[in-house]
Amino acid sequence: MTVEKTVDEVYTDRNLLAVAMVHMAVLEDYAGGWYEPDADDADADEWAIVWARLPTGQVSWHVPRDLARRSALPQTSRVWDGHGRDEKNTRLRTFAEAGS
Repeated sequence: MTVEKTVDEVYTDRNLLAVAMVHMAVLEDYAGGWYEPDADDADADEWAIVWARLPTGQVSWHVPRDLARRSALPQTSRVWDGHGRDEKNTRLRTFAEAGS
């Protein structure tokens, strides 16, 4: 790569990838969608949470609320299972490496 991306460009790529991944999971009949964070969550008015329940466990990301609203994802109730970033990444890695 010869041209460096800005931080905003990297986050745009990440947000689109998260929404697309959850959309693909839903199309494959995994549970998933998006929901609005609790009112006491920092910047709750700006963010939504997209999530999917994979065979390896739930994964989720905060994304701009307008992106979630414009997506084809179903809006759901809050379903967070308490996972953190490290656990989410382990679940994603295991899912990706297993191919199922």
